[in-house]
Amino acid sequence: MKKILFTILLLSGFAHADDIKNSRVLLLSYPRSGNTWTRYSIEYLTKRPTCISACFIEGAKVPPLNFPIGNTYDIGIDNDREPVIKTHRLGLKVNPDEDYLILVIRNFKECIFRENHTKRKSLALLEKPNNRYYQNIRDFDRWPEDRRLLIYYEDLITNPVKEYKKLTSFFTEGSERIEAFINEYDLHRQNCIAYYQRFSGKSTTKGKKKLHHSKKFFPCELAKMDQLAKKHLGELYDKYLIHYSE
Repeated sequence: MKKILFTILLLSGFAHADDIKNSRVLLLSYPRSGNTWTRYSIEYLTKRPTCISACFIEGAKVPPLNFPIGNTYDIGIDNDREPVIKTHRLGLKVNPDEDYLILVIRNFKECIFRENHTKRKSLALLEKPNNRYYQNIRDFDRWPEDRRLLIYYEDLITNPVKEYKKLTSFFTEGSERIEAFINEYDLHRQNCIAYYQRFSGKSTTKGKKKLHHSKKFFPCELAKMDQLAKKHLGELYDKYLIHYSE
């Protein structure tokens, strides 16, 4: 019944209470930006399931990767809790005054090549002013500050404790599960890699490297990518992406 009700409310643009525990949280990212590891971390730390909205639509064909990870691994999720909705773009049925938003950003020179496979396609995408990577940043910047959280994938894998404290604070959850997570960090990372590779393909960096795919580009090509992102995002490039500059 809860799933059916949630589907009806989701499709009709329903209103939530201010309490984040009872509100819809959207997890937004460009593909190949560490979304699966972020979902795994959220599920363990908050016990809230993560999935795409189609999981609640009877008969919808949903790729296995997009169901709650805690349905595969026993990480303590509570399926009666409000789910966190994974998405790679914001649709029309979102409400910045009622929904909460988490944006995961990864170096665009990494994730765009990883998603598009070739230099030519990657550069062509960055030429488009309204591509998903740019648009996600614009949407996030317009979201109310008290209802949004920014996570950089590179920080998540290099300083997980700091980022997990940000996550638990955002969800108004206690931090007691962070220590347990870190104590078995390698086990959880291996679980997540196995889950990803089972349903989505090979994990190249396995959550250990900040830079890999961008090393395939010449310095002049990387500089061109920076220029394109700066051109189309303007001040938002300086606000959110300047630390990725070559």
